[in-house]
Amino acid sequence: MTAVYCLAYLAAVVAANLAMTAVAGAPLSTFLAVDVLVCFSLIAVDLVVRDALHERWEGRSLWPRMAALIGAGGLLSYTLNGAAGRIALASCLAFVASGLADAAVYALARQRPRLERVLRSNLAGALTDSLVWPTVALGSIVPLVTASEFAAKVLGGAVWAFVLTRTIWREAVA
Repeated sequence: MTAVYCLAYLAAVVAANLAMTAVAGAPLSTFLAVDVLVCFSLIAVDLVVRDALHERWEGRSLWPRMAALIGAGGLLSYTLNGAAGRIALASCLAFVASGLADAAVYALARQRPRLERVLRSNLAGALTDSLVWPTVALGSIVPLVTASEFAAKVLGGAVWAFVLTRTIWREAVA
């Protein structure tokens, strides 16, 4: 089952990177609309699936495995579209930073119910990702992009957490 989560994670990352590459240079309204949709649907699911992988891999090379998964997402994105280089780099850096924040909060909340751990860690991951990705991808902090990304990731993360917590963890920790 872990392979399915890894494939879902990679598919979401690559789709997100290619979608954002497609709208790079578009008017801000178009870029922002696609960005919010990508954050709500794809990045948010990655935050939740990351927590399932955290439980599955904890104590078994969690960080090397996550680093390999993040790197694979960036490399696949770049391989499929060379123009995705900056977006893929921003994605890798943002996922490393947000993964660290997410994992720290998730581990600190170990005694809390699973859904609460996921929601708390998603807040930390979403905030970190929303600061790092646009800064690297766009070359500066754009407050409207950062705020809208954060809101979309938190809302999308909550939706995915409610949906996936019922199914993922039954399999992930088995």
